[in-house]
Amino acid sequence: MCSAKLSPQFSPEAGVALMNALVEVGEQSFFAFIESCDETWFEELASTADQWMIATVTFTGEQGTGALSCLFPDDLVLDLFDAFTGRDPAEGPPDPREVDDLAGEFANMVCGLWLSRVMGSHTFSLGSPRAGRVPKPASTVPEGVERFLVVVNNRPMIVDLTVHAANRTSEAIEV
Repeated sequence: MCSAKLSPQFSPEAGVALMNALVEVGEQSFFAFIESCDETWFEELASTADQWMIATVTFTGEQGTGALSCLFPDDLVLDLFDAFTGRDPAEGPPDPREVDDLAGEFANMVCGLWLSRVMGSHTFSLGSPRAGRVPKPASTVPEGVERFLVVVNNRPMIVDLTVHAANRTSEAIEV
């Protein structure tokens, strides 16, 4: 995890659970190696990526609401697509809508696994994933967002998480 200080609205255990969900989804479904990184290593890897994709899934539940977004360089999304679908990279490029769906499914899987672990017996629902192209992400983190910088198969990836607790104003999310 890259955040040196998590906001008071987000427990350290929730950050560990998110990183564990990323690793598990990456390894088991995408045959990918995922590890946390520092800002220097991330910036070095990100400097070579011009085209990026974002996939976001929202969630609501008894404990609160929020959103999880994964930002990937386009070449990483294609690698994940090939690993997940078994597509041979020598084939022609895949349908862009299928690539968008795959990016959304990655975010959906990570968010669902993370919520299953941190919400315990509380219920939640996931919104439909949305995906699209974005310019290179800014290095500044928006207010209220927890940012995790990771490396996936030696490519940079950002995971942004926003959580709003239900009926709480200053307690840490007990997730």
